[in-house]
Amino acid sequence: MMKKGIHTYSWSLTDLLKEGLTPFNIVASKDGRLYEIRKSEFGTMSVPVQSLQRLEEVPTGFQMDLPKIPGYLLERVVTFFRDYCLEFDYEVMVQFFWNKELESYEVRCPIQSVSKVEVSFTESIYSEDLVEVLQIHSHNSMPAYFSPTDNYDEKRFFIYGVIGNLHTHKPSKVLRVGFNGFYYELDYDQIFTDFDITRYREYPLEWKDNVSFTSQINGKEER
Repeated sequence: MMKKGIHTYSWSLTDLLKEGLTPFNIVASKDGRLYEIRKSEFGTMSVPVQSLQRLEEVPTGFQMDLPKIPGYLLERVVTFFRDYCLEFDYEVMVQFFWNKELESYEVRCPIQSVSKVEVSFTESIYSEDLVEVLQIHSHNSMPAYFSPTDNYDEKRFFIYGVIGNLHTHKPSKVLRVGFNGFYYELDYDQIFTDFDITRYREYPLEWKDNVSFTSQINGKEER
């Protein structure tokens, strides 16, 4: 609890009431808003705060504090996505990490079970030298968009991407950053250096070893 000017500020209504209301009070609520409580001899009133001239304005948006991801890594990933689209029309996903020791990016394909419309992957524990930056998955022959499932799953603070229409010469792509249901849309060139996602790039064959199918193809489960 603190006082600034004529207002008393508190993160806790319980603490504020315990200390006793002053004529002008600002308190945080679990709905994410600030409320002003006025106390007078004849009564008490609480209203949502519309503007507080005594507080500084907090700028919104996202700033990338690491270097941009090399574009050839995106080209490698799109090649991997395209292979699974053309052969099976299934989704797959990868993760991008910043290696603090090497000061470079690396891409990992986690253990995952995939289908036409879903990727279920196992969260892995990596070295403290690795910072996860981006999760990106494919939409095979479907357009790129963030589905209701994506909105439900993508709650952690990461950059998230989707690439679709991988059966065409010019795949579609979307990118966003956020957490807990609040996101900012991004352009791929804000995060990656120059790239051409129509270019073929070889990718590690062990990526395929980490992908299994949740449904059967031609009567048997394949990988």
